[in-house]
Amino acid sequence: WLKASRPGSPAPAPPDGDLPTWRAGRLLDDDPQPRQSGQQLAGPAERRAMSQAAATEVLAKKPKRRVEWVQKRLREELATPGLNRDVLYEVLTRKEGRAFVVDVNPTDIVRVYGAVQFAMELFTVRQQKQLQAETFTLRQIHDREQAKASEAAAAAVAKRRETVEASRKARAAPVATPPAPAAEKADAARRADTARRRAEARAVFSEPEPVAVATAAALQAPPAPQPLVASAATTF
Repeated sequence: WLKASRPGSPAPAPPDGDLPTWRAGRLLDDDPQPRQSGQQLAGPAERRAMSQAAATEVLAKKPKRRVEWVQKRLREELATPGLNRDVLYEVLTRKEGRAFVVDVNPTDIVRVYGAVQFAMELFTVRQQKQLQAETFTLRQIHDREQAKASEAAAAAVAKRRETVEASRKARAAPVATPPAPAAEKADAARRADTARRRAEARAVFSEPEPVAVATAAALQAPPAPQPLVASAATTF
């Protein structure tokens, strides 16, 4: 009966028997979650209600559990696109993200939003617009923490440069070690004693003795004349 169908013509009714149930032009065996005969697929409103209910359950978890849930579901979404997309979006964007970030460490928020950015293409265009909006709380916290980290890194680099420059200048300039107080006093006493000895030596070798001076003067003076009276007495 499949051969009887032509391109562009509606699919003929399948024959009775043990063949798989036929619906909307495809086999129910291809559906990962087969439904009972006659059961209708969930519409957009029903799927949104289910996503909201699941998101409410996730947001009731403790902060650490919320973070772990989002990270796990993002990994699953990367492996199977569309599996958790709507629930993830509802968890992340409820109340502009304020519901998710309650009591969550800023470091965890930075990590979660980084993972969301990595998997951004898995969301619809409308969802991407909301997740990247400037009013989105997770993005605001992420950008603020990233700015703080950049400023801290720049300050650390500047401080490291100052330390290296100060060390270089210290190595270039000679360091004079001041003498200890006791050694300085001993050196001053030694210098004073040396000066005193030199002064005494100069005084001894530069000024002659008084006796020596008188003897030299006597040797250099002419002989004294003899008295005339003594000569007359000798004559008579």
